[in-house]
Amino acid sequence: MDLQTRVAPPAQQRRIFYGWWMVAAGLAMSLVNGALYAYGFSAYVRPLTQEFGWTRTEISGVISLSRLEGGVLSPVAGFFIDRFGPRRMMLLGVSLVAAGFMALSGAQDFLSFALVYIFILSLGSSFGTIAPIQTALANWFIRKRSFVLGLLFAGIAMGGLLVPVVNLIIEQHTWRGAALVSGFVFLGVGVASALAMRHRPEDHGYLPDGDQPNDAGSAGAGPGGAGQQAERPEVNFTPGDALRTRAFWLIAFAFMLWSMLPSIITVHMIIYFTDVGFEPQLAANIFAVYAVTSAVFRVVVGWAGDRVNKRFLLTGAWVVQVIGLFFLANVHTVLDVVPFILVFAPAYGGTVPLRGALQGEYFGRKYFGTISGLIRVVDLAGNVAGPVAVGWAFDNAGGVEGYRLAFRAIAVLNLLGALAILAAAPPALRRQEAGAAEGRH
Repeated sequence: MDLQTRVAPPAQQRRIFYGWWMVAAGLAMSLVNGALYAYGFSAYVRPLTQEFGWTRTEISGVISLSRLEGGVLSPVAGFFIDRFGPRRMMLLGVSLVAAGFMALSGAQDFLSFALVYIFILSLGSSFGTIAPIQTALANWFIRKRSFVLGLLFAGIAMGGLLVPVVNLIIEQHTWRGAALVSGFVFLGVGVASALAMRHRPEDHGYLPDGDQPNDAGSAGAGPGGAGQQAERPEVNFTPGDALRTRAFWLIAFAFMLWSMLPSIITVHMIIYFTDVGFEPQLAANIFAVYAVTSAVFRVVVGWAGDRVNKRFLLTGAWVVQVIGLFFLANVHTVLDVVPFILVFAPAYGGTVPLRGALQGEYFGRKYFGTISGLIRVVDLAGNVAGPVAVGWAFDNAGGVEGYRLAFRAIAVLNLLGALAILAAAPPALRRQEAGAAEGRH
């Protein structure tokens, strides 16, 4: 059956494009994921060290091992998402994350904590939270892809607004009570979001972005944004094709260095501020301000990414976030937090949606999940080294001054990431049939 006969009838076409319902469901899931897992875990570090006496290197080591597992499994998860669709993988993943939170509430020693975090929470997150949603949305949107991914990842950052709530629950009902509540919330929102997901629009009678078959420019997105779509039709690299390009390795190298940054945000930021001398609730509130600032600019930069050259925009954001890290390393008073938030939060937030948008533009959407997983394998070094390096610096290099040293070192390394993105020109798909298709266009 050809595409045109599968397109929704006119009455249905006048309704809201189904892809936007998926965006709403994905936003709800990313909000909960940010509040309870991605950012929310930062509120657990202090009570865990107080109750068990664990060092920050030990806790960071568990997080590093979980990211090692997630990185190794990313190509597998991506393949399963591409093969079986995002809905099934989300149902599996959110169930595991929910079970992990419930099991975490009963952890009695370091071994049980590590096993639950690595083999249940992290495994579920790798297979069934943001990765399948991002893949689904990258399939349903081409011209609006940067903006849509900006909305998705803004949800994670907006979840940071709820970290003070998580911290308050921990203060009043212990970290165990917070973990138990988190499990039930994650399960309810996660299952509802999963049921809204669909894999590819063509399978349900739609075209990406809600276009009609005769819409101008619906063939694909160009390298510089919407205005260039007719110049470069969408191509779909296989994973093997992508691995043979210079752009893949430059992008992967850059995000290997970038992947050291989330550990600073999700694990060490709140406790760093308390070490500087801020009250725990004040530190959580500062984190919330940072999160909402980052969320706003994930949408703003995502919107801009659909209109200007993504590679140049990402390079600029990368350089600015490096400057922001130096401001973070210089925090001594509450006033010192202001330049950090104003500089780092917008730039870091902007890099998040541009990663997936640039990948989709360069390599297409057919194998988006698998190629994304392969990039995450290269991320492993940064994912594993980041949390441990920052925790080790605190434990062995002078406490707060060790933190400052680690932040500066990671900032310098990330200058190389900016250069790598700048050098990652759009790749050419050299297979004969792709060349013939472009010639016909």
